[in-house]
Amino acid sequence: MDEAARPTPARTERWSNGAGASYAPHTHAYRKVLVVEQGSITFDMSGQSRSVAVGERIEIPAGTVHSALVGPDGVVCTEMHYPPPRPNRGNPQRNAQARN
Repeated sequence: MDEAARPTPARTERWSNGAGASYAPHTHAYRKVLVVEQGSITFDMSGQSRSVAVGERIEIPAGTVHSALVGPDGVVCTEMHYPPPRPNRGNPQRNAQARN
């Protein structure tokens, strides 16, 4: 994808948590991209587990139920939140012409 066409995250945050910390199943209204800087974290989405380690990333689509468990060495992450795309309403003038 062309750099200029890449969406800009609405929010970026860096966070950490200790070994064994867990996050109960939940959803977000935004697409989440998480990059692990130290340690590891395992996500469960739709009954499938995915471990994410140093240098790896995971994308979680908006509305996806997921839970997570921090690995034995804790985790430090950067995560980006991307708003859902706006519906393409097209050209209102062209749409009106098509209806006539």
